[in-house]
Amino acid sequence: MSQQLATKLTQALNRLDGAIESAAASAACLVNEDPRIAARLESYREVVRRQRALVSDISTAAARRDWREVARLGSLLQKASILIKLDLDHIVSSIKSLKGDALKAAA
Repeated sequence: MSQQLATKLTQALNRLDGAIESAAASAACLVNEDPRIAARLESYREVVRRQRALVSDISTAAARRDWREVARLGSLLQKASILIKLDLDHIVSSIKSLKGDALKAAA
């Protein structure tokens, strides 16, 4: 069971990583890239790196059948991911708005 859980968590983190990189690629296309966005994206990359370490800790706790620890670590992982996803949505919306404004200004 712990291997199956680790695989699912790793897949979810891979998708989150992909979303971060997609937002970073969109931000890089802006003429005046906002350094605050770049800093936030870099901090999210670091959070995902740390979450990957939590997957190992969750697997260890599951192997010990320490379900309270599995639940605690899983909750931390989930809540950090939700925070990142919500802010990525905001970042992508901001980028779209900025691109739209640039197109209007060019017309």
